[in-house]
Formats: sequence, C-alpha cells, structure tokens
Amino acid sequence: MAFKDKRILAVGDDDELLDFKSKRTRLIDLEGSFVLPGLCDAHIHFYDWSLSLDQVLLAGCQSKDELAARVTERSRSQSSGRWILGRGWNERRWPESAMPTMEDLDDVTRPGQPTLLWRSDMHCAVVNSAALRLAGLDDSSDDPEGGRLGRDANGDLSGILWELAINQVSELVPPPSDRQIEAQFIKGMAKLNKLGITAIHDQRMKDQAEGPLAFNNYQKLYESGRISLRINCNFAAHDLPNIRSLGIRSGFGTDTVRIGHLKLFADGAMGSQTAWMLAPFSGQEVVDTREYGINLTPPAQMIEEIRIANKHGIPTSIHAIGDKANRVVLDIFEEISQSGTKLPIPHRIEHVQIIDPEDL
Repeated sequence: MAFKDKRILAVGDDDELLDFKSKRTRLIDLEGSFVLPGLCDAHIHFYDWSLSLDQVLLAGCQSKDELAARVTERSRSQSSGRWILGRGWNERRWPESAMPTMEDLDDVTRPGQPTLLWRSDMHCAVVNSAALRLAGLDDSSDDPEGGRLGRDANGDLSGILWELAINQVSELVPPPSDRQIEAQFIKGMAKLNKLGITAIHDQRMKDQAEGPLAFNNYQKLYESGRISLRINCNFAAHDLPNIRSLGIRSGFGTDTVRIGHLKLFADGAMGSQTAWMLAPFSGQEVVDTREYGINLTPPAQMIEEIRIANKHGIPTSIHAIGDKANRVVLDIFEEISQSGTKLPIPHRIEHVQIIDPEDL
C-alpha cells in the first residue's frame, strides 16, 4: 500500500508499488501481518468517558464490596470537600445483584464529601447523603419530570437516581478546566487509537451542557495538531435554538472535527429498567422504577424538534431502546413524512435494542 499526505495512492503487489518509492520514502515492512482500516465507533460518549479515566473506575468491580473498597481508597486520598466521582458499576454482574445505596456510600466516605457514581449505562447513578443535601433533596422531594428518585421500603430516599433526576446532583459538580479536559481527551484518544479506533461519533447526554465544552476543546486540539481522531460531534436537543440561529448545518467543520447529529432521547436503558416498554418489567429483579420504563422526551416535543432540525439541514440521532420507544419514533418519522415534509437527510435511531416484530 502506497500513501502520501494521509491519502492512499495505490494498493497492489510489491513489484508494482515499489515504483512509487523515492529516496524520501519511508518503507514499512509488516512481515506478513494483517492490516485493518481504522475503526469508527459510531456511538461513544467520549467527553464523559475520557473524563472518567481520572475518576474511580468501577467497570471491573465484581461485587458491591469491591466498589466500596475502591471508593474508600479514593475517599482517603483526597480532601473531604472535593467530589468523589466514578463510573461503570453494574450490579447485574455481582453475586448479590443489588444496587449500591446511599448508606453503602456513607459508610465509606467522610462527612461532607459528596459522591456521585454513575452506572455503566449512564442512565442511573447512586449518591451519598452529602450529595443529596447539596442538591436540596430529602424524603419529601417529588420526582422530577423524566426522572425518578429511588426510595427504600419505608419511602425514604435510597440515594439511587434514575434519568433526569441525576441532573439535580450532577449539575452541582464543578466543571473541569479546559486544561483538564484537554489532558483527558489526549489520554482518551491514545487509548482508542491503541484499539484501532480512528474515528468516533461523540454522543451527548440529555439536558446537560457538555456539548459546547467538548466541541470547543476538539477545535483547540485540532488547531494545535494534537488530535488523533476524526470526530463527528453531536449536540443535545436543547442546543437546537443556538445552532439554528447561527445557520449551522450538519457536516460543518473539517474532515477531522465537524458538526454531527442533533441528539434526542426517547427513553432510558434496559439495565436501569428505564427503557420505554410495551409490556411492564416483571419478575424478582424488578427495581424501584416505573414498570413500563420512562419516556424522556414527550412525542410532541420530538416531532417539533425533528421538524425544525430537518428544515435546517440537521439530522437527528434519537436514542430509543425499548420496544415502545422504537415504535413511537418510527411513528413520528411516518407522521412527518405523510404530512408532506420529506426526510431526505439521514435521521437515525440509536440502539434499537428491543423492537416488536410488527415494527420490523
């Protein structure tokens, strides 16, 4: 394979391609090794994931006790006023299959040391009592729209938060500096490059403000020549008014960093039992959440946002995991098309994890 200035010139036999060789050519002999093109990760929350590399890593925890041990270690190594942040726990992989609670975290953190630990799917989290106090949440608090406050058998807060209820706590976490973001982005890019990943579609979280921060720092890394990924940067639906007012269309940018899709959320996730389902969750493993899951964005709102985005040349990327969520999104696409509005740009559904055979 002969290439120059990041472009492939030709592929073929050695005898054919060596004609391209000059005195300045770098010759790499792979000695028969297999060559793959760079991989594109079409769904990664790169901003959150790269920042989590410097937090308490919980993905490999095999039990609640192991999670507690890792949080204990972090609690002892930092001041009591600083937030303890972590990500990746999954109780389904533990022998006890029980989610950690506020009491579990209070036992291993110091007073006044707020703690927020995201589940692996990012649709559920657990916090300690210090974090709940900072958020002004107590046993009399009501569930926010699109979210759920976990409660124990007595109806008291358990510290488990689902969907948009997490935002009431996460919004209190001090944002990282640009220097911290850049350092973590570089670390994250290096880890992905080692796996052969050279391009990503960077996804957003619902009703959080990380989109502009991510895009701004991607541009800085690009300008300084320190970026090693091609990045399609999605924006959250609440950023649509700003994008529309500036007249920015999808694809704006460079072949390295560009505007991607507008991210919408129809529902939550299976593991957290917040996916929007046609039939209720049931059985012994059902947890304290709505039995049919949670609809995060009302259908009427999704229709309006898709219409606006479509009109301004911005494709949408709609998170839909449950069979009810997928049916609703497909119905929305059909309704918009039948109303005379064409959908020529590549709107897409993310995940399509559970779908009813009738909707195939």
